[in-house]
Amino acid sequence: MAWKRKKENWKKIYFVFGHEKEIRKAVAEYRDDPAKGSGGHAGVSDPTAVQALNAVEEVYCITIGTGKLVYPERWLKVIDQTYRWCDSLHAEIARRNFNGEPWVKTCMALHISRATRYNFADEVSQRAMLYAVQARLITID
Repeated sequence: MAWKRKKENWKKIYFVFGHEKEIRKAVAEYRDDPAKGSGGHAGVSDPTAVQALNAVEEVYCITIGTGKLVYPERWLKVIDQTYRWCDSLHAEIARRNFNGEPWVKTCMALHISRATRYNFADEVSQRAMLYAVQARLITID
């Protein structure tokens, strides 16, 4: 059971980082949609107030491809925190890794060894996992 949960956590990290652009776009579209907040918020009829409430309200769920992502804005904060922690080489290796680039191509492009690539990618993934736990997006046993 613990192994399955751990594997699911890593899959979630890789999914979120690999779909960063789509998540940012979906959140922006959700925020810009004037129809989504037309009737809620305890009967507030003032359009300006509804717009303000929608701007501060957390996006609960978006659809990416065939799946749903809960708390996408929290995940975007995890991505941002992770890349802020990285130096430029860590960040470049992580971007290539999360986007599924073969390790050989990454190593040749950045003039690094296979071990360096895997170690740096692992450090970034672990840091992302820690930030996701801190944001209460995933749990670990």
